[in-house]
Amino acid sequence: MLEYDYKQIKKFNEDGIVFEDGTRIKFVECRENWAKSRGVEYEDTLCVADRNISAEIPYFVFYSKKKIKILFKKSVLPWSNLCKKNFLKIQIGLNRFGYSSYDCS
Repeated sequence: MLEYDYKQIKKFNEDGIVFEDGTRIKFVECRENWAKSRGVEYEDTLCVADRNISAEIPYFVFYSKKKIKILFKKSVLPWSNLCKKNFLKIQIGLNRFGYSSYDCS
């Protein structure tokens, strides 16, 4: 599984996420893989990732061909507002683009 810090996100739009190194997450592919992993039909889900805001290091795991984990590492301050805001930006953005993530909290 590839891991990235959320600060490495270069672009986030309706098609997916692009990281500074050029790695891409394609939401259509993630939706298909998430559905297969859960044994549900593609048409019956909008999920592209798992998320856990209450983990020691909050994260999203996207179901690309090779799973990609985006980490929201806490700064010196316990669970800084900036980190939490960026986590919620991903979650809300997915919803706006017509996708969702599965809550593992």
